[in-house]
Amino acid sequence: MLQNLRFSANTNIDSAIKFAIGLLALCLLSPIEISSGLQVAFTPQSLLVVLIPLLFGWKIGIAAVSFYLLLGGLGLPVFSGYSSGWDRFTGLSGGFLLAFPIAALIIGYVGEQNHRIPSLSAALLLLLGQLLILLLGLYWMLNLMNESVDWVNQLKGFAPGILIKAALGLIIYIILRRIAARMETKAATEK
Repeated sequence: MLQNLRFSANTNIDSAIKFAIGLLALCLLSPIEISSGLQVAFTPQSLLVVLIPLLFGWKIGIAAVSFYLLLGGLGLPVFSGYSSGWDRFTGLSGGFLLAFPIAALIIGYVGEQNHRIPSLSAALLLLLGQLLILLLGLYWMLNLMNESVDWVNQLKGFAPGILIKAALGLIIYIILRRIAARMETKAATEK
């Protein structure tokens, strides 16, 4: 968690701004699907679900993710491929959606335990959070399909996208960590 990344001196206003940034990023970027020539379309959805709590903490992360899921369930086209509706929670993608708050909680909580997470640890958290979403989502999907599937091959199809998203998330994390450090230094020199 980037403790020193503050948008307001007032804690409540700062939290509200971070919540709004997280929710806006989820709603605007999650629906985008990029055809990458890989087995699975690339979406920033799972990256955002774990990056927001890593940056802002588990409370803000879960609040943003939960509100995002509520908006999508109510019909706002914010899910992957600009889809929406409560039926998404009971269909093949339901396990992925239901895994979002779990991943946000775990990654946000672990991130809060160390306020200055090294880059390698941040990359591992981003990777593990997305892997958790993938495993829970695939488990749900394969149980609904009632088929036995080779887990290794399923995971191989998602691996390139998860690695790319973790690298992109790490770049964003490092940039924001540097901005936060500059803000902290500037605030200290002004006193």
